[in-house]
Amino acid sequence: MDVKQKKQEPGEPPAGDGRAARPVRVLAPLLLVLALIAIAVAGYRLKRPAAVEPVACADPVAGCNFSHHGTIVKVRFSAQPTP
Repeated sequence: MDVKQKKQEPGEPPAGDGRAARPVRVLAPLLLVLALIAIAVAGYRLKRPAAVEPVACADPVAGCNFSHHGTIVKVRFSAQPTP
């Protein structure tokens, strides 16, 4: 039995139809997009709540007292914060 093989031309892809590699090429970017969407949703849920009350403080380096859930808290900064 004599089987003739076709010679590969320069620049031609190797033999085979490439179906095995196709799911990886589609699946990898799809998983990346899903991961980025999950990160965005988590960031949206963890962002600062709307019920935040700003605390007025004349000198943040010296310290500020305020009430947090019924407990008096004193906070001091090591340097003057910038807005």
